[in-house]
Amino acid sequence: MHIFARLKKSQLSVRAPLVVILCLMLSIASAVFLSYSVQEKELVETKRIALKDIIEKIQTDVDETAALAASRAVMFATIPSIVEAFRKEDREWLIDQMKVMFAKQKQKYFMSELQFHKAPAKTFLRIHKEGGYGEDLSGFRKSVVLANEEKRSQQGLELGRAGLGIRGVVPISDDEGHIGSMEFVFTMKNIINKYKSLTSSEIGVFIETKLFEEVCTLISVKSDNTNSAEAKSNIIGDYTHTESSNKEKIFLFINNENLKKSSFAEIIFPVINKQHFGIIFYPLNDFHGETIGKIAVVKSFEDLHIKFYKKILWEIVNAIVRIIVLASIVFVVFNGITLYPLSELTKRCNAMVRGKNVSLSDFAHHHNQLDTISHLIKQLHPTLTSNENFITENNAMENEHTSENSEDDVMEYGFKNDVLL
Repeated sequence: MHIFARLKKSQLSVRAPLVVILCLMLSIASAVFLSYSVQEKELVETKRIALKDIIEKIQTDVDETAALAASRAVMFATIPSIVEAFRKEDREWLIDQMKVMFAKQKQKYFMSELQFHKAPAKTFLRIHKEGGYGEDLSGFRKSVVLANEEKRSQQGLELGRAGLGIRGVVPISDDEGHIGSMEFVFTMKNIINKYKSLTSSEIGVFIETKLFEEVCTLISVKSDNTNSAEAKSNIIGDYTHTESSNKEKIFLFINNENLKKSSFAEIIFPVINKQHFGIIFYPLNDFHGETIGKIAVVKSFEDLHIKFYKKILWEIVNAIVRIIVLASIVFVVFNGITLYPLSELTKRCNAMVRGKNVSLSDFAHHHNQLDTISHLIKQLHPTLTSNENFITENNAMENEHTSENSEDDVMEYGFKNDVLL
C-alpha cells in the first residue's frame, strides 16, 4: 500500500509509464497463463487419445485374428479326409497330416494350439501336445460346448489348459451326423509385438489369479520349487502376468494398486525418473463378454512434454518481447500526445507568471483538457495573455533553470488570485 501511495504522489511522467508497464505485464501474463492451462489440458487429452487408440487397435486385431482362426478351422473341418479320420478316431493319421502344417503356422503366426473335440466337449486330439485325451472341458470351455450344442462356429478370447488364446472353434459333421469340433488357437504374442513396434509402447496381459489357477493347469503353479517360484513371480495381487512385450519393463510400472482400479478403462500419468509416462488398464473380456483379466499399455510421452515445454518457453519469450514493444509504442504515443503538450503548457504558464507576454491560443484546437485549461487561464489572466506572441525557446530554457522558484511563484500567485476572486 505504501508503494501505491508513493506512486500516486509521483509525477505523471513517472507514474504513467509504470502503470502502463504493470497493465501490459498483467494482461500478457494472464494470456500466457491461460494458454498454458489450455495447452496442458490438450496435452493430457492427446495422451488419453493415444492410449485409447492403441487399445482399440489391439481389440480390432484380436477380433480379426479370431476370425482368421475360425476361417482356418472351417477350411480344414470341411476336408473329407479329415472328417473321415475324425469319424474313425484315427489320431495317428490326423497327427501325421497336420503336424507339419501346425509347426509352420506356429512359427509364422504364433499359432499355439490345434485340437479336436468329441461332442459335447471331450478332448479327442491335441496336435500341439500329446496326451490328455478324454478330458471333459465343459466346465470351463464354453466355446467348445456352444459350438457342439448350437452347431455353429465360436470365436474370440478364452482361457484353456495351456493359457489364454484367440480361438476359433467350428463344428464338424458328416452324412451320419454331428461328430464334434475342431479348434485353431493363436496367442496374443504377434499382436503385442506388432503394437510395441508401431507405437513404441510396452503391452502386458494379466489374468485373474483365481481363474488362471483353476483353468490353466498346464502352466500354473507346479509342485517343484523352481516352477513354483517362477509362477509366483508372475503374480501381482489378484492378477497373474501371462505374456507381455517386456516383462521387466511392465513390472516397473504395474503394481497391485494399479490393477485394482475399476473394470472400465483407467488411465494414469506417472512420472518415473523424471520422465512422463501414460498407462491404460483395460478390461480383458472373453468371447462371451465375461471379464477374465486386464490388458495394460505403458507408453512414454517424454517427447510430447519436451515439445510442450519448448512451446511454453517460446510463448514466454514472445510475451516479453511484446511487453517491450508495446510499452515502447505506448511511451512514444503518450509522450507525443500528452506529456509533451503538458510540458509546453507548463513552460508558458511559468513564463506568464514571471510577467512574460505569452499566447495560449495554439492549445485551443486540441479539443481535450488542454484547450479547457488554456481557456481557463485566459479568463483568469486576461491582461497577461493579451499579447499573442509565442514564448521563445530562450524563455523556455530560462524557465527550466528556475523551475523551483517558478513553482513557489505559481503557488503564491494562485493564492493571491483566489483572494482577488
